[in-house]
Amino acid sequence: GSTDQTPALLAAASDVIDGVITLDRGTGFGDAVRAAVAAGVERWGDPGQWIWLLHDDCAPTPACLGVLLSSASVSPSAAVLGPLGVDWDESRLVVETGLSTDASGHRQSQGSFTQTAEVLAVSSAGSLVRRDVWTSLSGYDPALPLLRDDLDFGWRANRAGWLVLF
Repeated sequence: GSTDQTPALLAAASDVIDGVITLDRGTGFGDAVRAAVAAGVERWGDPGQWIWLLHDDCAPTPACLGVLLSSASVSPSAAVLGPLGVDWDESRLVVETGLSTDASGHRQSQGSFTQTAEVLAVSSAGSLVRRDVWTSLSGYDPALPLLRDDLDFGWRANRAGWLVLF
């Protein structure tokens, strides 16, 4: 649904991109992920155990996915893992950590910057989610197409007995 140069850029990168899914501009993030997972299952049968959720403005370090997968292998009950998010211009400025809420339901940062921690939720930007857990929890709630879908998903994962790690 992009109206910028994204479709042309993706078409020009056909040597490194295996496929592109086109959806309506108003498609929410959770619905877009569901469509991508369904396309992966249709194309490969079993596209793998994990889904790595990247926003269009994510720029993960080359080691990011490896660190998340390593953390998952050490904690077999981990179902959702999230990386530390830093500012684009000042990498010493932390902008995303684990998520929680205060007593009024307002989103709060949670967790330490220096070690893995169990949290209520992690930001959808860069999160790694076990595909079976994504499917069993029906992914992000379509009623929350833009904000707080990650907090809701983490809460449901915790409630179902899965670990959410930051």
